[in-house]
Amino acid sequence: MSAVNLTICFICAAVMLVIIAGTYFIDTGDNRTSAATVNIMKSNFLFNVLCFFSIWLEGSAPPVWGVIVILMWFCFFSTLFYFVEYVYTYTDPDLDPRKNMLVPFIAGAAGFLSMNISGFIVRDPVIKRFLLNFAVLCGLSFPLTAGYTVYRNRRRLNKDNIIAFTVYTAVGFASLLLQAGSGEVHVMNVGLTLSALFIYVVLSMRRYLLVSEQRRELSETRMKMLQMQMNPHFLSNTMNTIYHLCKKDPDKAMQGIDDLSGFLRNNLDLSSGQELIPFSREMESIRYYYSLEQMRRAGKLKISYMVETEDFLVPPFSVQVFAENAVKHGFKGDQGGTVSFTVRKQKDGIEISIIDNGTGFDGNKQNHNDTSGHYGITNAEERLKTLLNGEVSIISHQETGTIVMIKIPDRKEGTQYENTDSGR
Repeated sequence: MSAVNLTICFICAAVMLVIIAGTYFIDTGDNRTSAATVNIMKSNFLFNVLCFFSIWLEGSAPPVWGVIVILMWFCFFSTLFYFVEYVYTYTDPDLDPRKNMLVPFIAGAAGFLSMNISGFIVRDPVIKRFLLNFAVLCGLSFPLTAGYTVYRNRRRLNKDNIIAFTVYTAVGFASLLLQAGSGEVHVMNVGLTLSALFIYVVLSMRRYLLVSEQRRELSETRMKMLQMQMNPHFLSNTMNTIYHLCKKDPDKAMQGIDDLSGFLRNNLDLSSGQELIPFSREMESIRYYYSLEQMRRAGKLKISYMVETEDFLVPPFSVQVFAENAVKHGFKGDQGGTVSFTVRKQKDGIEISIIDNGTGFDGNKQNHNDTSGHYGITNAEERLKTLLNGEVSIISHQETGTIVMIKIPDRKEGTQYENTDSGR
């Protein structure tokens, strides 16, 4: 039987080690929940390791064996304690779990002391059995407390969460009950490991749902971004310029109509719902926009391009936002200046720089993430970071201009992203 228990403890410890590694990659959105989860996994892992050595060394090296057993039961009750803490923090995140952890702490301490007293101090079989049963009851109180907590907060949880909590609470309770009845096979090791595995699955699903929700929100903001791109002031000013050019320079007016049509058509295409698009399509809208601004400012605005590659993917409207802001907020009224737009292919990815010699702003007084003043820069930064793990840095000084640096991985265009010709 000892060989079976050694195998059980070894497998459970190995499983817990894998789960511990996985928990460090899970962001639940709640630091307390994540910390409680890691504590469960660590204490459960140590419990299985110590349980393995307590079986292996039983009957030899009494002092060492005794210390191992004491530590083993400490880790056992710590696992149950952290399990209840996890349930508290997950089901009621607004509540400080320390206020409700006094009773589980007392139960854990009483069970730990009873288990060790019955094993090392008491020799009377009746008292020994009583203390052992008391320790078992203390252990069973933990899953019962967790189950009651889930029931009390059932209105806060969705159906899937209630099922998950019920399952791994019931598994833990059943394994402890079976262990108390049999006493030979280490069923509780398997039960606690399965409960921890269920917790890991629940947190993984929570992380997946968080990412899915973020992606959904990003998709919904695309149309808002599009509305901000085509604001009434820009359309009104552009149409007014084209109207006056119809008499003075019909050819330029026709070119302006063609650019405006291409800009609007291309932006509508970019808002089709794709998370990533070929940069060539984004660059097309940028060229249309700069061409229209040069027409409006009648030779006062100079645009300098140095584009080494367009064969990579970006979120729609991400680079375009910064390119437009270089003119919208860099040059007030009919003020002229120069915008340098550069795309370089680096060893570690793509570097995009947008430099203007406009008015700039004081970084200590003005927040460049103000979406009302800078047309969704925050949104663009978040999408570049979330979808591409990109980096955006903005350096600006009053009266000297602004430098925007964007660094993103060199992700190539895939078959699911079709680079269509919009007619320019």
